[in-house]
Amino acid sequence: MKIKGSGETFTFSQLDRLYNNGDGTYTAIVKVYTGSSGFTGDPHGTREQWLATEGDNIPQMTSVRQAVICPAKDDIERYILIEYTEVKDI
Repeated sequence: MKIKGSGETFTFSQLDRLYNNGDGTYTAIVKVYTGSSGFTGDPHGTREQWLATEGDNIPQMTSVRQAVICPAKDDIERYILIEYTEVKDI
C-alpha cells in the first residue's frame, strides 16, 4: 500500500550502485529524488517509465548519497548503516 502526503513533495531514493569493500562492508551509491504530490508513478521505476506515464510530472534527482553498510551479525537480511554522506561530485 502506497501512502503519499497530500500537497507535499514526495521524496524517495533508489540504489544506483553497490560495491563490496572486501572487509565485510559495502558502499552504496544512492540517488535521492523529489516529486510533486501529484506524482503517482512507481518510485522503483526508471526515468523512462516515469516519462511514459507521468508526462511532465516526473521526480527530479535532488542529491546523491554514499552509504557504508554491513550485514547484521544476527540476521542476514538486515544491514547496519555505518556512514551516510552527501556526494559532491560523482
